[in-house]
Amino acid sequence: MNAETRFRKSALRNAVVLALSINGAAITLSGGTTYAAQSACADAVSSTSANFTMLSAAGATVGGTNDVTMSWDGTAFTSSSDYAGPGSSVSNVTASSPTAFFGHNWTAHDIQLFAPGSYSFNTATGGGNPESGTMNVTVNSGQLGMHMLFDWNGNNNIDVFVVANLTAAFGASIGRSTQSTNCDQTASATSPKTNCLWDGAKLGPDGKPAGSKVWMLSSADGNADGIMGVPMATAGPFAGFNANFNLPGTFSHATGVCAGFVDTTPDAFTFTAKTNATLSTQYESNTITVAGLGVSQSTPNPAQTAAISITGTGAGYSINGGAFTSVTGTVSNGDIIKVHGTAPAANGQTTNVVLTIGTVAGTYSISTPPAAGAQGSNFTMLDSSGGVTGGTNDVVASWDSSCTTNIASTDFTHMSLSSTTPFFSYNWTAHHIRVFCPGTYTIDTTCTVAQLEAGTTTCNNPLQTNPPQTQQFYTFTVGAGQIGAHMLFNWNNATNIDVVEVWNQNAVFGPSGMYTGSAACNNPATVWNLMSTDWDNDGRNGGAMVDGAFVGFSANFNIRTSGTPLTCDAYTPTVNVSSPSGAGGCSISARPSNGIERGDWWIIAGFLAWLGGIQMRLKRKVKS
Repeated sequence: MNAETRFRKSALRNAVVLALSINGAAITLSGGTTYAAQSACADAVSSTSANFTMLSAAGATVGGTNDVTMSWDGTAFTSSSDYAGPGSSVSNVTASSPTAFFGHNWTAHDIQLFAPGSYSFNTATGGGNPESGTMNVTVNSGQLGMHMLFDWNGNNNIDVFVVANLTAAFGASIGRSTQSTNCDQTASATSPKTNCLWDGAKLGPDGKPAGSKVWMLSSADGNADGIMGVPMATAGPFAGFNANFNLPGTFSHATGVCAGFVDTTPDAFTFTAKTNATLSTQYESNTITVAGLGVSQSTPNPAQTAAISITGTGAGYSINGGAFTSVTGTVSNGDIIKVHGTAPAANGQTTNVVLTIGTVAGTYSISTPPAAGAQGSNFTMLDSSGGVTGGTNDVVASWDSSCTTNIASTDFTHMSLSSTTPFFSYNWTAHHIRVFCPGTYTIDTTCTVAQLEAGTTTCNNPLQTNPPQTQQFYTFTVGAGQIGAHMLFNWNNATNIDVVEVWNQNAVFGPSGMYTGSAACNNPATVWNLMSTDWDNDGRNGGAMVDGAFVGFSANFNIRTSGTPLTCDAYTPTVNVSSPSGAGGCSISARPSNGIERGDWWIIAGFLAWLGGIQMRLKRKVKS
């Protein structure tokens, strides 16, 4: 296989023909990086309960294990030439086990899974063993094949080939013995039965396999000699023996037909969002050019096409300047696309027009101005003792009144919070806001933005060390009649600080003091549509942050989201503000300072007088 066909692709891009659904806790789907092979057969899959069964030349069970960790990226090779020898072949399968085979550990490497066809392997290519001859195998329709090099007790690069039936029991096609009542486990047993699945220790998470267990890939009699497996080459340590590997799982499509990989994943594309849109008005996006289709197929195809579809209010797309349509169609590399959509009928809302080309989607957002009264919302930062550190009263808030009970929600579009006022000289942003209905929720504060966007709820990433993160999980309860939120907060160089709010509706902020600096409604008696509460019961509003630059502080957002613009009573602020470092603070007051009360000035004056005295003494010495 040449370098172009080794181009790395996401495993999701291999899922063209079959979707693979996996049963059992020991099976997991993988979205990791893989190589683009000639054919795609399934989604990537891995298991920690795969089976290894070694049969003698007569078919007696010699040994094995049931704790094999085995993975397959879902692709299949189609030519013997794809095998280039040890260390030079591109693998699409891995298999390993910590269980020794007759006192010695084994390793399998350079494993390649093959689509139906006829294959030949020169067993001398591996070197390291005195194997000789050519291993000729046929993988029939409805089967898959697997070639590997096997190392054991200093014997390296032993050629092994497995022909696998799909969704079948081991040995079922040739009348294997019923497991385990009359199936001996060793070749030395009296009258040993043939073609028995190894069901002894060690066992993987799936436990002891029954003889009738149906495997996703079940090793079969690959040379029609009545013994499961394909005999290994002569002159090696296992000449004539049959190494069998069985992978658990279930195909959602039983045929298991592999097809040539078709690259319908274009390069990523973006649309520039439209803000402050006029209500119920149609807007057109910028144009994007389709590129990247057919690039990583076995035979690259610049003319490869992909499906195009669109969703959203009033949504449509245009190809190369043609008429807009919402009907699913096809596009090719070089096509110029733009979309349009209709702005919401109310302020503070967003229309998302989603265009999908092949497997990639891009969103054109059309947002109307903030809802009436929203620009007078409040931000109050409290330090660990409950003192007001700072804030602002010009927060622009928007909420569409919806909420979720799904902690794995990836919809971050229902609320926005912003302000142009710096917080201690640096602007802040609140992003990835999720609004929660009544219920109890647990947030993993170690999750990255990418993990949140993927819907991951338990990430178990390392806790940050500078500054120290105090805990991993935030658990909060949103009571009846309350609204909750989790957001990420950026300030200066600190990013993605976790903030949780639990709001009472239509209430005055308290018991803590509110930031009452100038701008909009700075009256602490203001009734807020959403008022930040003391949800962690530490005696101050908000919840103590556990990561980022403000560990122990609590960020409170008091929000006006609907109704007529706020009418604010005149109010002269007296705000106690402390440093965000938590090391003391200052007092901002409307009353001028009294110089007699300022002890620091007396200290400075005394120091200057002392310096003056020293200077006069030096002058006298010079004169004398």
